[in-house]
Amino acid sequence: MDELKILADFFLAAQNDPRIGVNHLGVFASLYQYWRNLNFPVPLKLFSYEAKQLTKVLSNASYYRYIKDLHCCGYINYIPSFKRTEPSSLYFNIINQSENGKCGNGKRFKAFQAPTAE
Repeated sequence: MDELKILADFFLAAQNDPRIGVNHLGVFASLYQYWRNLNFPVPLKLFSYEAKQLTKVLSNASYYRYIKDLHCCGYINYIPSFKRTEPSSLYFNIINQSENGKCGNGKRFKAFQAPTAE
């Protein structure tokens, strides 16, 4: 089952990734559990205020930093809606160890792109 592989691969990759800290692990695990409770919709649609409650992150800056880091490291694909009435989209990625870590820390939200169709 790909859903369980995503979680197992994330924790395996995070062990060897110095950019991922305990807060990143908590955010990823909380979002994954929410996704699981909703029966694995693709994409996961949620508002930031919902996600902040789920992840127990109080600060907007901290929440977006963890999401940006997880996105840039390739663990998730986050597509912000930039609209108050539309939820953002989040995709969980299957980790490819050879491509993990190609993103630098200088990326900003404007660099987020929708996943490409294969």
